[in-house]
Order: sequence, then structure tokens, then C-alpha cells
Amino acid sequence: MDYINQLKEGNSVKVKIGEFVQEHLENIRQYCEQKPEELQNLMDRKYTKEMLGLEATYPFLKLESEADPKRYWSKVLKINGQKYKACSQFGGSDIKNGQTRSEREGLQFLSYLKKKNLLLERYKNKIVKFIVGKSLTDLDIEVDTSVKILKNDLYKNIVFYGVPGVGKTHNTKKLISLVESGKGEKEIFDTIKRNDFAQTDISELESRVSFITFHQSFGYEDFIEGFRPNENGQIELVDGVFKRLCEKARDDKAKNYYLVIDEINRGNISKIFGELITLIEEDKRDTYEVTLPYSKEKFSVPSNLYIIGTMNSTDKSIALIDVALRRRFTFLKMEPNAELIKYGKAKKIFEALNEKLEVKLGTEHIIGHSYFMNVENEDDLKFVLEYKIKPLLEEYFYGDNDGLDEILSVIM
Repeated sequence: MDYINQLKEGNSVKVKIGEFVQEHLENIRQYCEQKPEELQNLMDRKYTKEMLGLEATYPFLKLESEADPKRYWSKVLKINGQKYKACSQFGGSDIKNGQTRSEREGLQFLSYLKKKNLLLERYKNKIVKFIVGKSLTDLDIEVDTSVKILKNDLYKNIVFYGVPGVGKTHNTKKLISLVESGKGEKEIFDTIKRNDFAQTDISELESRVSFITFHQSFGYEDFIEGFRPNENGQIELVDGVFKRLCEKARDDKAKNYYLVIDEINRGNISKIFGELITLIEEDKRDTYEVTLPYSKEKFSVPSNLYIIGTMNSTDKSIALIDVALRRRFTFLKMEPNAELIKYGKAKKIFEALNEKLEVKLGTEHIIGHSYFMNVENEDDLKFVLEYKIKPLLEEYFYGDNDGLDEILSVIM
């Protein structure tokens, strides 16, 4: 009977790879008791990758005392007097050769069970379909909708750059919202490029989004891992924000995670990312790994993590940023949008000021619309010009009194 006919006759079973693996742990445990050499094989990462299809950087079995609780199921497998735990890092939505990771690993694991005669009876003579994100009680569902949301063909490293006040930070929220809604790459970038204003609420995604700001003192120890004093005055190894978020994303492959880095160009990229600068590239996610210098752990960057940066092009020209950053990120320039300024006089001053600034200093020193967006009357306008725009212009024309007087005449 061919595959299509079997499906038509209801001869298929849909299951999550993680649940499928756990169901077969007892059979594997018994097999390892009878064949100790297989126990040793399953503690070897290379073997478990080739035979079981496990793409994670961990062997299938580890001694209970050595098993990382974040990477191994809590169930204890007692084999010939020793206690072991099984790796939980199966499955995911990342697609290669038209298959999700759940499908790739599931089919390989199924093949292993058949070779060892360990497959449970209820799966024999069935077409097993490995799905992402649904439990065994939801087998009538074709596919979890979160798979549609997880766009693995999108660029994962994006930087919004532009002059002050063009809405770079606001648009990071908009980008996250658009990705979560399942929009395609072109639609997402076209929407961001228009730079129109719409309130975006991503509070429900709070557990999956981290916001940080780079600065001159921010380093590898803050970002990846490093030794820090604890409350008892002792030195201990502490995970940084990037490593913690990577671990959360790796344990939850059916959802996207986001790291938003404000002022990304103000940090020393080589110092902050260290050896991980290579691993953030889209084509190296999940597959390439390094050994971290402090913890000696194997580490990779998951494919469901987005890194979104913002940079003020007035603070530092985009032409001068770290070459490593420039090569690994997609840059999207945010332009001022005068149409978002509703108060007529404010809009006229804004346009005249930017025209003058462009002539005097160039496009990298114009200002964004957000300074004027909340202006509703003359008093609002006077306040913005005196306490927001004037100090900015004084900084632009520091040491050039004639130039400052000329530009101030536009707003006075």
C-alpha cells in the first residue's frame, strides 16, 4: 500500500518528537541493560547525532549527576545500577530541505527504533508524522499555527539606523509585531520603511523579548558570561543576557525570541560578542558551535532568535561602524516623516530646519519627526524648540557661533 493510500485510510499518526522519544525511553533503557555497548554509544554525541538524528550539541544519555536540567528530562533511567537522564533537545520549526527539525529528527529516530526493534506496537505499520507544537491530544490538528508564525527565511540580524527622533526604537516593536503575525519579509520591510506611526503593544511577548543598551563599558562578561561577585562577596560565574536568552529560545523552538540592542554602534562589537560574532550569522545558527572560555560549555545560537539593533547615525557614521557588525547585519535606514506632524506651524519649522541642516551639515545631521509629534498648540511648540531642539543644535554647531546663530534664526 503506497503512502497516499495509507493516509486516506487513516493509517497515520501525528506526534511531537519530544513526546515520541519519551514514550520509547523504557524500551531504550531495557535495551541498554541487555547491551552495555549501546549505552556507551548513546553517551557519545557523534553516534546519537548520526543514529538518532539529534541535532543538538549534547549526547542522548548522560549520568544523572552530569546532566544539565535545562537540557535533559527529569525522568531517571536506572541502567545496571547507574542513573541516567535523556536529552530533551529534540524538535523545532527551523526548516532544511523542506523539512522542519521535528520531522528530520523524528524520522531518523523512528529509523533507529525500527533497526533495534524498539518501536512501540501502536506505531508499527503506521505513517508517523512529526509535528511542531501540538500535543498527543490534538492529533486532529494538521499543524500548529506557531509554525506559520516562525519565519525561518527572514533575516535574523537587523539594524535600524537614522538621525535622532525618526522612531528607531518604536519600529523595533513594530518589527516584532509583524514577525509574530506571520507577515512575509518584503511586507515587513516595506511597512517599516514607510515609517508611519501606529501604537504597537508587545507586552504579551515580554517573556520573549529582552532590551539592552550598548555602551563603552559593556563587555563580553555582561553579554555572554563572566565572573562576578555575589551578595556574599564571593566570585561566581554568571550568564550574560545573550546567553540566557539563547538558552530560553533553544528550549522553546516553536516560538521566536528577540534581543533588542539600543545604540548597538556605541559598543565594542569584538569585545562584546567575542568568538560568537560568527555564530550569529543566519546560515550558522544551530549548526556551528564554540566552546565558551569560562564555563567550557558547548554553545550555539538558535535560529529562532532575532537580534534587532538601533544606531544613531549622527552619533557615529554608518561608514565607521565595526566591519564585523556591518557584514552580519541587514541595515534599514529610517527617514523622517513630516506627515506625522499634525500641528501646521510645527511641520513648517521642521521642514525648514531640516532643509537648512542638510545644506550646512549633511543628511546625517537632520532631525526626526518624533520631536514634534505631540505638539498641539503654540505653547507645546515653544517648549519643544527651547528645551529639545535648541540644545541639539548647540551640540551640532559647537564652536561655530555664526553657524549656530544662522540655524537658530529658523526656529526663533
